[in-house]
Amino acid sequence: MSRLLASILLAAMSLACPATANADSDFRLLRIEGHTVKWGPPILGKGATITYAVVTGPSAIAGSVNCLRTAGIGGVLKRSHVTRKLFDRELAGAIEMWQSSADLHFVASKSLREADIVFAAEADSAGIAFADVALDRSTAGSVTRLKRGIVCLNPAVQWSAAPDRGYDSATKRTGLVSYRLRYTLAHEIGHVLGLDHPGPNGELMSFEYGQKRDGLGQGDIAGITLLYGRRSDIPVLALNGKSAPAR
Repeated sequence: MSRLLASILLAAMSLACPATANADSDFRLLRIEGHTVKWGPPILGKGATITYAVVTGPSAIAGSVNCLRTAGIGGVLKRSHVTRKLFDRELAGAIEMWQSSADLHFVASKSLREADIVFAAEADSAGIAFADVALDRSTAGSVTRLKRGIVCLNPAVQWSAAPDRGYDSATKRTGLVSYRLRYTLAHEIGHVLGLDHPGPNGELMSFEYGQKRDGLGQGDIAGITLLYGRRSDIPVLALNGKSAPAR
C-alpha cells in the first residue's frame, strides 16, 4: 500500500503487516510483524496508563513508516484559525472516547521525550492525518508492548473544532471541506492504541472518512476492550437485563 493511499485512508498502520479481522468484521486488531500490539502489560485484557504530549515547537521526533518529519502543532492551528484552547478541548474529547470505554488512563506529560504518545503536525504536508508506532522489542511475543506512538496532522488541511458534521461557516462559503479535529484525532488514537481498519464504514475505525460519527461504534468498543479490558466502573449487563457491578 502506498503512502498516498494510506493518507486517503487516514492512517497506514496496516502497512507493516496485514491484520486478521474479527469474525463479524466490527473491529480489527493492529498486527505488526506478526504481533498484536498494545500498551501496558503484553497481555490481552490488561489495562494501561499512557502519557501524552503535544509538540509545540521544532521537533526531531520521527516515525518509521508515517510522521517521518514532524513539527509543532502551531501550523495546524494558525491556518485553520483554531485556538490552542479549542485544540486541547478536541484532543481531550478524542481521548475520552477511548478512556471512557476501556481500562485506559491517559496522563499529560510535561516532557516530549518521556511521553508515550505525541501529537504533532506533519512537516511534509501530505494526506490528512497519520499515525505511527514503535515496538518494545523486549516483549516481542504474540502480544507485543508498544513504546512510542505519534499522531500527526497535515497543516495544509482545513481543520474545524465545530461539531457540525465536518463543515464550518468559512468552508461553506468557499466550498472547501473542513475536517473535524475530534473525529480525526480519535481515529488516529485508535491506531496507536492497537486497532486497525475493520472495513469501509460503520465504525469510528473504518477507513472511509465518516465524519458524522460522534463516538465509538460497538465494534470499536469490542476491539478496545479486548485489548485493555473494561473499565472497572462500567456496569456489566446481567442476563436479566439489569446492570450488575463490573468485576
